[in-house]
Amino acid sequence: MTFVIATGGVDLSVGAVMAISASVAALMINPYVLAKELPPNLLKLIYDPYFTYSPLWAVILVTLVIATVCGLWNGLLVAYGKIQPMVATLILMIAGRGIAQLITNGVRIQIFYEPYAFIGQAG
Repeated sequence: MTFVIATGGVDLSVGAVMAISASVAALMINPYVLAKELPPNLLKLIYDPYFTYSPLWAVILVTLVIATVCGLWNGLLVAYGKIQPMVATLILMIAGRGIAQLITNGVRIQIFYEPYAFIGQAG
Protein backbone atom coordinates (compact mmCIF):
# COMPACT_ATOMS: atom_id res chain seq x y z
CA MET A 1 0.00 0.00 0.00
CA THR A 2 2.86 2.38 0.78
CA PHE A 3 4.38 1.74 -2.64
CA VAL A 4 1.06 2.39 -4.38
CA ILE A 5 0.43 5.66 -2.56
CA ALA A 6 4.06 6.80 -2.94
CA THR A 7 3.84 6.41 -6.70
CA GLY A 8 0.62 8.42 -6.84
CA GLY A 9 -1.75 5.49 -7.23
CA VAL A 10 -4.70 4.22 -5.26
CA ASP A 11 -5.74 0.71 -4.24
CA LEU A 12 -9.20 0.25 -2.79
CA SER A 13 -9.01 -3.54 -2.74
CA VAL A 14 -6.54 -4.01 0.11
CA GLY A 15 -9.21 -5.03 2.62
CA ALA A 16 -10.84 -7.44 0.20
CA VAL A 17 -7.51 -9.09 -0.62
CA MET A 18 -6.90 -9.48 3.10
CA ALA A 19 -10.37 -10.97 3.53
CA ILE A 20 -9.81 -13.53 0.76
CA SER A 21 -6.37 -14.48 2.07
CA ALA A 22 -7.52 -14.70 5.68
CA SER A 23 -10.51 -16.85 4.71
CA VAL A 24 -8.29 -19.32 2.92
CA ALA A 25 -5.80 -19.29 5.80
CA ALA A 26 -8.54 -19.97 8.35
CA LEU A 27 -9.83 -22.95 6.40
CA MET A 28 -6.34 -24.31 5.86
CA ILE A 29 -5.63 -24.10 9.58
CA ASN A 30 -8.91 -25.66 10.67
CA PRO A 31 -11.38 -26.81 8.01
CA TYR A 32 -13.61 -28.31 10.71
CA VAL A 33 -14.97 -24.88 11.67
CA LEU A 34 -17.45 -25.03 8.78
CA ALA A 35 -18.68 -28.55 9.49
CA LYS A 36 -22.39 -28.76 10.27
CA GLU A 37 -22.00 -31.58 12.76
CA LEU A 38 -18.81 -32.91 14.27
CA PRO A 39 -18.18 -36.15 16.06
CA PRO A 40 -17.33 -35.49 19.74
CA ASN A 41 -13.68 -36.45 19.23
CA LEU A 42 -13.25 -33.75 16.54
CA LEU A 43 -15.11 -31.03 18.43
CA LYS A 44 -12.10 -30.36 20.63
CA LEU A 45 -9.98 -29.64 17.53
CA ILE A 46 -11.85 -26.41 16.81
CA TYR A 47 -10.71 -24.82 20.08
CA ASP A 48 -7.30 -26.47 20.40
CA PRO A 49 -4.66 -23.69 20.27
CA TYR A 50 -2.01 -26.09 18.91
CA PHE A 51 -4.02 -27.91 16.23
CA THR A 52 -3.50 -27.11 12.58
CA TYR A 53 -4.61 -29.12 9.58
CA SER A 54 -1.93 -27.62 7.31
CA PRO A 55 1.58 -26.62 8.37
CA LEU A 56 2.03 -22.92 9.10
CA TRP A 57 4.59 -22.43 6.33
CA ALA A 58 2.07 -23.78 3.78
CA VAL A 59 -0.67 -21.50 5.11
CA ILE A 60 1.58 -18.46 4.78
CA LEU A 61 2.82 -19.47 1.34
CA VAL A 62 -0.67 -20.10 -0.06
CA THR A 63 -2.05 -16.83 1.31
CA LEU A 64 0.87 -14.89 -0.17
CA VAL A 65 0.26 -16.53 -3.54
CA ILE A 66 -3.44 -15.67 -3.37
CA ALA A 67 -2.68 -12.04 -2.51
CA THR A 68 -0.15 -11.89 -5.35
CA VAL A 69 -2.69 -13.26 -7.83
CA CYS A 70 -5.19 -10.61 -6.70
CA GLY A 71 -2.55 -7.93 -7.19
CA LEU A 72 -1.71 -9.29 -10.63
CA TRP A 73 -5.40 -9.19 -11.51
CA ASN A 74 -5.55 -5.51 -10.60
CA GLY A 75 -2.33 -4.87 -12.51
CA LEU A 76 -3.64 -6.62 -15.63
CA LEU A 77 -6.85 -4.62 -15.51
CA VAL A 78 -4.91 -1.37 -15.29
CA ALA A 79 -2.05 -2.16 -17.68
CA TYR A 80 -3.75 -4.19 -20.40
CA GLY A 81 -7.42 -3.48 -19.81
CA LYS A 82 -6.75 0.28 -19.77
CA ILE A 83 -9.10 0.65 -16.79
CA GLN A 84 -8.47 3.47 -14.35
CA PRO A 85 -6.76 2.18 -11.16
CA MET A 86 -9.58 3.53 -9.00
CA VAL A 87 -12.16 1.54 -10.96
CA ALA A 88 -10.01 -1.59 -11.31
CA THR A 89 -9.39 -1.83 -7.58
CA LEU A 90 -13.02 -0.98 -6.87
CA ILE A 91 -13.98 -4.06 -8.89
CA LEU A 92 -11.86 -6.33 -6.70
CA MET A 93 -12.98 -4.53 -3.56
CA ILE A 94 -16.62 -5.40 -4.27
CA ALA A 95 -16.01 -8.85 -5.76
CA GLY A 96 -13.37 -9.76 -3.16
CA ARG A 97 -15.73 -9.41 -0.23
CA GLY A 98 -18.17 -11.70 -1.99
CA ILE A 99 -15.42 -14.20 -2.76
CA ALA A 100 -14.38 -14.22 0.90
CA GLN A 101 -17.97 -14.85 1.94
CA LEU A 102 -18.25 -17.69 -0.56
CA ILE A 103 -15.09 -19.29 0.83
CA THR A 104 -16.40 -19.19 4.40
CA ASN A 105 -20.09 -19.72 3.60
CA GLY A 106 -20.76 -16.38 5.27
CA VAL A 107 -19.63 -17.71 8.64
CA ARG A 108 -17.40 -15.62 10.89
CA ILE A 109 -14.39 -17.78 11.70
CA GLN A 110 -12.18 -17.39 14.73
CA ILE A 111 -8.81 -19.12 14.74
CA PHE A 112 -7.24 -20.22 18.01
CA TYR A 113 -3.95 -21.55 16.59
CA GLU A 114 -1.25 -19.96 18.79
CA PRO A 115 1.63 -19.61 16.27
CA TYR A 116 -0.72 -17.93 13.75
CA ALA A 117 -1.97 -15.55 16.44
CA PHE A 118 1.62 -14.78 17.45
CA ILE A 119 2.44 -13.69 13.90
CA GLY A 120 -0.79 -11.73 13.54
CA GLN A 121 -0.25 -9.86 16.80
CA ALA A 122 3.41 -9.13 15.97
CA GLY A 123 4.75 -11.00 18.98
